[in-house]
Amino acid sequence: MSEFITYRYNDCTVKALQMLPATASDIVTALGTEAGNGLLASLSMTYNSVTMTYDCTFRYKIDSTDQKLTNGNYIVLHTSGQYSVISAADFLSNYTPA
Repeated sequence: MSEFITYRYNDCTVKALQMLPATASDIVTALGTEAGNGLLASLSMTYNSVTMTYDCTFRYKIDSTDQKLTNGNYIVLHTSGQYSVISAADFLSNYTPA
């Protein structure tokens, strides 16, 4: 089982995982927990047999914009306790391992 890895961003520590076959289960579990805790207004997860990962779309009740996570992109757990999706290119250029 993969665990979220700690990264530093602008003097702020966050946890993140890249959507890959090896981490897909952990990400699905994390988003399922958010839904189970009643924090999400919507959650959709579809298995992608080509990438062997999940295409996930979710939105928090306090947000008006969907987050879309696909293979290779990162899901980031912010200090606020909420997840967001960041493209791999943006993540790798702005975040460094802590």
